[in-house]
Amino acid sequence: MIVYATPVFESGNFNQITSFFLYLTDFLFLAAFICWGIGIFKNEYKKKITYGKSVILIFMVLFLIIAEVSVLFAEDQWLSFAYVIRFVELTLMYFFVVNKTVKIDTIINVFIASVSLQALLAVVQYLYQGSAGFEIFGEPRISADIPGVAKIQLEDTSLMRPYGTFPHPNILAGYLLVGILFAYHRMRQKEYIAYPLLILMFAAFVLAFSRGAFFALFVALLVYISLKESRISLKYILFTLSILVFFVVLFNLEQSILTRLFLLDDASLTERVFYFNISKQIMYVLPFGIGLGNFTLLMADFTSAKLAPWDYQPVHNIYMLVTNEMGVFGFIVFAMLLVSFAVLVFLAMKKSSAHKKNLGAILLSILTALCIIGLFDHYLVSLYHGQVLLFLMFAVFGTYAISSKSH
Repeated sequence: MIVYATPVFESGNFNQITSFFLYLTDFLFLAAFICWGIGIFKNEYKKKITYGKSVILIFMVLFLIIAEVSVLFAEDQWLSFAYVIRFVELTLMYFFVVNKTVKIDTIINVFIASVSLQALLAVVQYLYQGSAGFEIFGEPRISADIPGVAKIQLEDTSLMRPYGTFPHPNILAGYLLVGILFAYHRMRQKEYIAYPLLILMFAAFVLAFSRGAFFALFVALLVYISLKESRISLKYILFTLSILVFFVVLFNLEQSILTRLFLLDDASLTERVFYFNISKQIMYVLPFGIGLGNFTLLMADFTSAKLAPWDYQPVHNIYMLVTNEMGVFGFIVFAMLLVSFAVLVFLAMKKSSAHKKNLGAILLSILTALCIIGLFDHYLVSLYHGQVLLFLMFAVFGTYAISSKSH
């Protein structure tokens, strides 16, 4: 449900970035949080209330304070304020989870199950090259023939990239990446249901054609291997390559992968450089920020190029975007928050038993992957689905960091 929108083009074209939505999950979380609060008020919640690690609490509070201050510098203060409210909600979600109202294992299981459904829908969308008819669940209306839908351009045709129920294939790839790593964790625990789900998610991950996510998964696996201090057996390497080749041949993806991964069509790279140059100009002129959600509203003032409606997008880098919208102090706090999570999860992993050590290695791999995705895309801080993914993982990291040794 859309509750606020600001047109950024003379024709009044709708822009998702400059709009604010309420989702069913907002109301579900609000209901859960209220029920938790009532339980605390009635002394029915017997656990001691915690705010997690103090260093995380400090940086999260500072992040919210700087976000609120950024509203004062915003061209559209209502939009900026709406973004602040969203981050307040997600911070409450962090405290809700870190109090172990929901176990980490439950979060992982539900995440794997839901992302597996997204993967199944994505495969169907790719095969049909269009929507699968699940609009009631939030599936966008997509087709290879619709302008603006993400595609892979080939010599004589174009292939639509699957969306799942997300607003872009890159967001789908981000969720699939986390789901793949969680499923691998379950596979290491000899939970055999994870095997087919891992293959399904990996198939959808390949079809999503997200270069940043491919690179992030590769680096995340290297981080996992280094943390586990173990060698990968040749049979596992051959098995993984066999699965990859199988899906490449099955869906006739050879030329698509060459085009996408090796920048034979560099339009996407040119686009990112264009946004990056605008971002640098904003940072030089307005180093203390322009207000949350306001990048697309001001970007035309920092380029001589005439922008089409589809050009109004944030810089494809969350670190630059945070710097632009929240200023240099916002970037410092955000960077320290990420570093703090990495250090605390690593320290907790070193003190944990074997079972939790493996989970700690997976979580650090996920954190690494998210940080790398943030170098190539903006959705982790600009769009609802990305914000939820980022803060949900923050909540899992924070819960792991305060967990005691497994028995």
